[in-house]
Amino acid sequence: ADDLEVSVGAPATARVRRPAPRGSAENHVYVSRRQSLVQLFKLVRRLFDRRGHSEVFVHGMGATIPKALHVGQDLVLHYGPQLVLEPSIGTVVVVDDVLGDYEALAEERKVSFLTSA
Repeated sequence: ADDLEVSVGAPATARVRRPAPRGSAENHVYVSRRQSLVQLFKLVRRLFDRRGHSEVFVHGMGATIPKALHVGQDLVLHYGPQLVLEPSIGTVVVVDDVLGDYEALAEERKVSFLTSA
């Protein structure tokens, strides 16, 4: 229900947010609103400790940027000087499907993103 916005007005419309494009590498972690900080922290620790990755990328977009920052801070506190954060910020274009009574339109909007490596 987080993905659907219904606007009340003359024509009934619904905005369906498509998921942003994601990479498929194992060492890329995408933060979502439904994940807790503990889940994310354990996931990244598992990638470092058990899977043997020397680099893990934590991605946050829009409302999940603060959560991605908190995960990075928790990891720095846990690993200390062994871990170096290299954050990068930018903007990505996402597409929303706007469903009307008789037609569907696609609207683009820009969303901020943060990647910590």
